[in-house]
Amino acid sequence: MDDTVIVTKRILDDRLNQMVFNEIPGAYLVGGFVRDAFLSRISGDRDFAVKGEPDEIAYKIRGYIGGTVVKLKDGSTVRIALKDGTTLDFSRYDGEISDDLLRRDFTINAIAFSVETGLYDPVGGIADLKTGCIRMTREENLRDDPVRLIRAYRFVGEIDGHIDDNTREVIRRHKGLLRQSAPERITLEFFKLLQSKACVRALREAFEDNLGSEIIPIKNNKLDDIMQKLIEVTRKLKEAPEEFKEDLDAEVSQGLTLKGLVLLDILLEESGMENTQLRLSKKLKTRITQLKNRQKGILSSRDASDEALYDCFEGLGDSILEVILIEGREDLYAKAKRYLTISGNPVLDGEDIAEITGVEEGPAVGRLLYEVKKAQFAGKISDSKDAADYLKRFCGKKGA
Repeated sequence: MDDTVIVTKRILDDRLNQMVFNEIPGAYLVGGFVRDAFLSRISGDRDFAVKGEPDEIAYKIRGYIGGTVVKLKDGSTVRIALKDGTTLDFSRYDGEISDDLLRRDFTINAIAFSVETGLYDPVGGIADLKTGCIRMTREENLRDDPVRLIRAYRFVGEIDGHIDDNTREVIRRHKGLLRQSAPERITLEFFKLLQSKACVRALREAFEDNLGSEIIPIKNNKLDDIMQKLIEVTRKLKEAPEEFKEDLDAEVSQGLTLKGLVLLDILLEESGMENTQLRLSKKLKTRITQLKNRQKGILSSRDASDEALYDCFEGLGDSILEVILIEGREDLYAKAKRYLTISGNPVLDGEDIAEITGVEEGPAVGRLLYEVKKAQFAGKISDSKDAADYLKRFCGKKGA
């Protein structure tokens, strides 16, 4: 069956697309959903180019599907956001749909579909999708919105493709414009790049073209070592136990998964967080700082006691999993999970300890709770009775 026939079926089989096409004659579905249909991927985002007023159309469609209507910052796009994360964006186009498509970033995102015309591809996006080519529609589209420069490498990572030579030269020429863009937008696009399937190659190309160093300043003499570490860690991620992979896919903050954070940690080892163009949440800053301050000696030792490991893990906090990956200590995964379980659910809490020992609640109880959790981690106690006996012995020794 011809690809265009398959893609047309995928578009029309979608319930939300059907709703818009039925209610808004002449509407065009454009951008990511069409691109992903060619790549056999399911997209949660739908962009429609319409002739009418976007806000009126959005409220009309919301009457059928629910959701929240939001006017985006660009001022010309109105979004319906559904509870499951699905979004439908409506923007108005004047003149011909080809004019709208020529304002888009890359040819693979400049393919449109309407019930009346079928697939419409004025700039060769379908052919570029087949060869994995990331090609700009026009130079001014990248120059006027420099965040699109990062997006080129993100698509390299997502479709395991390549940037055509002319587009790559334009990116090199305009890379300095990225500093004019909002850090929040740079961060969002860069995080998507980090989570793409061919991210290491995409990152290398971005830094070779000097765009990457506009975001995270890495010296040329350090780049090869960092890229080699990224390759090694990415291999370890693929070989990780299945239960570990579930943790890797979990979001940490700002849409960044644990896998993406591991790669970000490596990129920031030399430069630190302060000199980047990234706008990081407090949670991410804490995680990255914990990793930077890790006790490498203990983690590199195969003979470290459980007590020493517990002290090390306590210093790492939530950063344990990415640290053991970066340090090549996947053998500690089970112990790391055990630490996280005990840390959140010890056999005794502060009130129990105060009652058993007669110590008033405060820092002293906190220190005793720490000792109980460490003993539980080391296997010296398994239940509340063991813990009570352990505390009495521990406090007796301290008193002596």
